[in-house]
Order: sequence, then structure tokens, then C-alpha cells
Amino acid sequence: MQSLPTELLQKIGDETERLADRKSLRRTCRRLGHVFKSTVLREVTLNIYKHHTHQGLSLLHALVDQKDSGYYSSVIQVLHIVSLSPSSYSSQDGSENGIVIPTEHHPNDVEPECTSGLFSQSIQGLMARVDIMWLLGSAIQSLQNLKAIRWHWRLSDGEWAFKTIISSLSSLQSIKEFTFRYTIPKTLKHEIVIPQIDLPNLETLSISVSSYIEDSTPHPVMSNLANHLASQANSLSTLHLENETSYGKPLLTLSNLDVLANETFSDLSRLDLIGWSLPDNFISIFSKFTNLTSLELCRLTSTSTCAFPFYTILGENHVRLKRLVADHVSEATMDYLQSYSGLECLSLKNFNDNDQNGSWANLFFDKCLPLHRDTLVDLEIHPKVESRWCFGEHNVDAFRRCRNLRSLSVRVECRGMPLEPISDTERLLFSDCDNDHSSPNPVHLLLNATSSSLPDLQTLHVDATGISKCIGACDDIYACSYLYEAEYFAGARRRIWASINHSGYDGAHCGAYDPTVLKWVKMYVGGRRVTVQDNRNTDAVDLGDEYSPASILCSIAKWYLS
Repeated sequence: MQSLPTELLQKIGDETERLADRKSLRRTCRRLGHVFKSTVLREVTLNIYKHHTHQGLSLLHALVDQKDSGYYSSVIQVLHIVSLSPSSYSSQDGSENGIVIPTEHHPNDVEPECTSGLFSQSIQGLMARVDIMWLLGSAIQSLQNLKAIRWHWRLSDGEWAFKTIISSLSSLQSIKEFTFRYTIPKTLKHEIVIPQIDLPNLETLSISVSSYIEDSTPHPVMSNLANHLASQANSLSTLHLENETSYGKPLLTLSNLDVLANETFSDLSRLDLIGWSLPDNFISIFSKFTNLTSLELCRLTSTSTCAFPFYTILGENHVRLKRLVADHVSEATMDYLQSYSGLECLSLKNFNDNDQNGSWANLFFDKCLPLHRDTLVDLEIHPKVESRWCFGEHNVDAFRRCRNLRSLSVRVECRGMPLEPISDTERLLFSDCDNDHSSPNPVHLLLNATSSSLPDLQTLHVDATGISKCIGACDDIYACSYLYEAEYFAGARRRIWASINHSGYDGAHCGAYDPTVLKWVKMYVGGRRVTVQDNRNTDAVDLGDEYSPASILCSIAKWYLS
């Protein structure tokens, strides 16, 4: 690789999407380190939190002190702002105030006070905060070639940080993407004034508001910022608006967003609406989006008694989506998917199958999916409970025909995966499937289909569905789900792992499946990566300790106690 000309190496760096891959290339040798320096610096992260201030402050100083050279300003195109709070702990889950205690601490631990230590930490945090206030505005204004800013703001960062960053962005006319996530705090009770901001070349606007506090009062930061930015943009093509709350109640309605009534929005090619309450006039608003190629509709509610006719409007406007993400399936969905071909990404996730006899699922696999089989590269089917939507013998041929798939994510039933239970509750939960030795193993079917018919597949996700029937004396399915869901998922995933680990392959191409497929496909079970042990005598899959009986029982106990 070192013999390649510099121009070709730079092209390789430009085409490498993942930052982690670009960093790995740079560490290979001195020459590649020099060549790939600019590609690695193309995307930087500003993350300042307690006991982790040096790297972030060094970045701010480098941007401010670059003087006339302007090297960093010329190469940095994407800026991630994760935290600007030197007095708060790192947050990876977006919890309120951005405080998550690292593994060496616990929020319930009471440590003996050390006055000098606490005083020293307070002084260090205060000095870091002063440095940030002094450097932040100038550092951001220096990024004249910045193309995208992705920012998660919390109250712990301070209102001054919000106003400083917003005010600094107007000098950056090259910005084409603005992604803003806002976590609603408990203590903020007043409206934050949005400084004047002008981003006329904005193409992508993504704003999300999240709250993990019950009965939190909606703050107008999100709607004000969205309305202001979108009204300034003349070439907006992507709009992502998300309400995220752990209590399932939308924090805002789309009536708060005047921006959607903007006539220029008819040129939108991508629209994502997640977690919103839809106003009655949304039908007329949605009818204006005639140029959509990508649509995501999830966790939507309405004051109207009738469901919004999204798919009817799409059909009437002759909109042919290339990407569709939805958590609701209906007869209108099936009619729309049958009306054309050319879908590239389809995600039906966490949906209830309201059709008890499975006719919609049969229609989808028999009529809808074949129309898009030549163009689909990303397919995700996630029913909430066991149904005809799960991968199995009845629909494996439909998946086999989608030969261009690169990413596939499915749910499987536990029938065909008998395993000795590790508890009385698990024995009760899986009594039917553990006594069924005649049904084919769905995991083996899936891996066989992958190795024989899906040559381009790169990523495969498999998981179980939720509980679909009442258990024991419990005659309420919702109560059963609440009581047994953790143990059910643990037991179901243990059966999936056991199926992967027992391929029955003896090297002569006979057995349940050829485990070599796991060497060229990244497979995940419940989000956990499957790794193959490279051993000549065994074809074992590394299950780790996470799904051992002891760890499963421990995790279930923790779940009940919480």
C-alpha cells in the first residue's frame, strides 16, 4: 500500500466513511500518518467533562492559536460538541443535566469528604470553565470551512454556551448541516432567547428534544430554533424533528412549528417525524411534500379519531420513496408498497400486527417485497410479538430473492430452538418451544440463506420478539410483559446463541449451517457481536459470560429490584 501514489492514498482516505477506520489507517506507518492527517482531522469532537478537560481545552487553544497558518480551519469539516461542562460527569445516555457517574463511582456511594480535594477540584473546574468562556467563540468562528455541526446541549453546559455557539455560527456561511439535541432540565423555567443566526446555505436540519422527567414542561427552545433556522434556509432538503421522552407523552405538537407551513418546504427530499402529536391540519401540510424520497414516521399520536392517510397521500402525489421507516403497519402500507418498485431501505420496527390471521404479513412477503428485491440494500422487520412477520420457513424464500441486501435485521420465534431451561419461570415461558423438536431452527435457516443467497450481506441482526401470550395464572398480556419481559428476552437470546454455537458442521459441508459465514458477515444477537473462535478442532462461537446462566439470573434480579 505504501507504494501507491499520494493522490490515490488521499482518495482512499476521502472515501473512508468511518472516523475509526481513518484513524486506524493513520496509525499504520509514518507515511500514511502524514497522508491521512487531514482526513482524520476532518471530523473532530469537543467533549469537556469532569476529570477530562485537557483534550477539549487543547483543541480550543489549537483553533484560537493557529494564527495565520489556519491549518485546522482548512481541514475541519465536521464538529461534534458533546459536553462543555468541566464540573459534570460524562453523559452517554442523554440523562438530565448530562450527569452519569463513571464505573469507579456510583450515585448512591457516599464517599468521605476531603475538604482540600473538593476545593482543588472546584478550583480546577472553575478555571476550566473560564478558559472555555474565553476561547469558545473565537475557536468556532475560526472554522471557516465547517460543513456540519452536531451538538448536544444541556443546562450543565450553561446558557452562555448556548448563546455563544449560536452567535458564532452566523460567521460560518459554509455550514450545510445543523444537528441539535436538547435535553430538558428540571430547573429551567424561563424561555431562552435565541440570538440572531443566519445559515442561508443550510441543507440538513435535525433538532431533537429529550426528557427523562415525568410531567416535564415543554420549553420552546426546539420550536423557536427550528422555526428560525428553517425560515432562513433557502435550500433545505432534509428535516429531522424528534420528541424523545421515556414516558411516552409528546412534549410538543407539530402545531408549535410554523416552519412546516413554509412553502419552500415542498422541495424537501427527506422528512423524519418522531414522537410528535399531529395537529388536525397536518393532512394539508403533508400534501405539500411532493418531492420526498425518504420518510420516517415513528411514535406519532393524534387528537383525531382517524389515522392520518400518509400512504394514501403519497400514492396520490405519485411519491416513490427510496427509504421508508415506520412503526405502524396497515392495509394502506401494503397498498402503497405494492404500487411501485425501487425501495432501497425499508424499516418496519416495533410494530403491532393488528391483523390476527397474518394476511398482511403474507401479502408483504408474497407481493410487496418481490417488487423491491432488486433495489433493497437495507431491510429491517421488527414485529413486537411473534407473528407471521418473524423470519422463518414460511418466508425464507422471499428473503433469499433480495440478493443485493447489505444489512438485514429480523426477529425470530423460539420454536425450533429447544434448550434446557435454567429456572422454573423460564421452563414456563418456553414450554411450547422446548417441547417442539420438529420445527426447523430459524437461526440455521437464516444463516443458510445468508451463505447461499445473500452474497453482498455485510451486517446481520437477529433478536427475539416480546411476549405474545399470557403466562401461568396471569391472564393480562400487559402484566405478563411487565413481569416476565426481562427473563423472556434473556432466555430467547440464550436459545439464539446456542443455535449459533451448535452448527453441526464437520468440514464436509454437512450440518445445520456452515459457520464460515460468520467470518464474512458481522452478526449481532440483541445488539451483541458474534465472534468466531479460530480453532481447528472446533467451530465454536464466543458466547462470552453475558449469557451464562449465572449472569442471566443476576441481570434478572437487578431488573426486578430496579
